[in-house]
Amino acid sequence: MATGEHKAMFRVVDPALLEKIALASNALKTDASLSLLRRHKVDHALKDAASRHSVAMEMPNGQKISASRAGKLAMKSLRSAQEYFAKFYHGNLTEDLIVDLGSLIMPRLARGYRRGLGFAAAGGVYPRDPVDEMAPFLEENNGLSHEVEKACHAHFHLARIHPFADGNGRLARLVQNGILMNEGLPPIVINNKDRSEYLDLLSSGQNAYKLREAQLVDDPKYTGSPITTSKQSTFYSFLGERLLFSLEAFSKCRK
Repeated sequence: MATGEHKAMFRVVDPALLEKIALASNALKTDASLSLLRRHKVDHALKDAASRHSVAMEMPNGQKISASRAGKLAMKSLRSAQEYFAKFYHGNLTEDLIVDLGSLIMPRLARGYRRGLGFAAAGGVYPRDPVDEMAPFLEENNGLSHEVEKACHAHFHLARIHPFADGNGRLARLVQNGILMNEGLPPIVINNKDRSEYLDLLSSGQNAYKLREAQLVDDPKYTGSPITTSKQSTFYSFLGERLLFSLEAFSKCRK
């Protein structure tokens, strides 16, 4: 993780992809043919889809949310956490905000970070103690100036750190989309049908990060600068492309 002067000296998302997102976002903002009502309907549909798919990919054996009491409770808890984030996020993530969100997403668990290794994150990567990981992550994330990069970076690292005993995937996706919506961008929808691809990319990114981090620990020339591997970049591009899909959903409803 980055510290001090290193915190803003790196890129997360491919600049060419960021430019495409910026062009699509600006086109949407200046599109006079799209009524406020249509914008609201599409925005609401995207938010609902992002939430439903986020919960669905955590359901056991492909169980439907509507057919499960646990699924319905998970949706209710997720929406409470989304409302909380929208109210209390003001441009920078804090440990208090993350802990509060974790408690709202999984209200039956004891409040606070998990203790010990906990469950394996994507790809079987066992995360370290979140107490040691969260402060450097937050410093690095809050040092990013581009909201799309902050969102993608938060998603990857919250999933990697796995700060709580459960609910970490939903937390990572919620924070990602909350950051985007705070900037007036639509949420990223990760369809449950793409679950395997999503988890494979996340797993590859986490394993590559862990390997690179282990290599740098013993390097006397390492100054604490941020780590972004090619596997992480592939995951970030996956997210960025889906943000483009969300932006394109507005243009498809003009008529």
